[in-house]
Amino acid sequence: LRRRLGLWFGVPAGFAAAELNTGLIFLALSLNLSFCNNMAANYFNATKRPAVANMIAVCRLLIFMTGPAYALAGKLSVAAVWLSLLLAELLTIAVLTLTAAALRARDGALSPFWLLDPSYAGGKNTVDFSVVNTNEAAALAAERIVDFCAASGVPEPLTLRLSLALEEMLVLINEHAFGRRREKFADVRVTAAPHSLTLRIRYGGARYDPLARTGAAGEDAVWDDGEGAAWDDGEGAGAAAGVRMIRRLGATVEYKLVFGMNNLLVVI
Repeated sequence: LRRRLGLWFGVPAGFAAAELNTGLIFLALSLNLSFCNNMAANYFNATKRPAVANMIAVCRLLIFMTGPAYALAGKLSVAAVWLSLLLAELLTIAVLTLTAAALRARDGALSPFWLLDPSYAGGKNTVDFSVVNTNEAAALAAERIVDFCAASGVPEPLTLRLSLALEEMLVLINEHAFGRRREKFADVRVTAAPHSLTLRIRYGGARYDPLARTGAAGEDAVWDDGEGAAWDDGEGAGAAAGVRMIRRLGATVEYKLVFGMNNLLVVI
């Protein structure tokens, strides 16, 4: 087994018996930690923190890889290369932990390490449900939002705008993200806070943002299909009235594609 492992990793036969065991232990440990760091980098890229993701890559592949290897080469010879792999991953995790702590200290609302904003996670005044990809289901979802907002004390004008916008967005998602696919579902969450109203829609299918519109701010009913092509809804200015009203309220709108799932966030 030692001889085969030595051949796989390019270790000379005379050298394998002396140092292969130690080197393989360092390598095995580093692979587990490497997986964790790679997943963390992908996660922070997906949550729009590219600076943190880039820091992970630079630390583990450059700063903490070459530094320990150079410092230990004189004492441990070739074994220093194997040990530097493990040290690079360990030191990167330590720096990542300190960085996350510093960012959370600057913004106390963020969750530990993962740096998520829990204010969007829902609470007491929250409703969650799934909507099948039919226009009838979209209309029923809008009615459900009206009932929820009424029970939560949301002003009626805002309730009507949100329900109309939700129905329109679900219809657009059915047409452009799901297309003629078999039965699909969009997950909807609405949270009513004292000074804000948060809408989340999560759905699969093709990449598509129902709020992505081309043209100047005053142009109506012209949208982007998610692939750079614009289209008109063909039903006049009233067809996208709910979505336009949401935009004119100054809502915070954020769209992300995370692990193949469309995620749309609207905060009013």
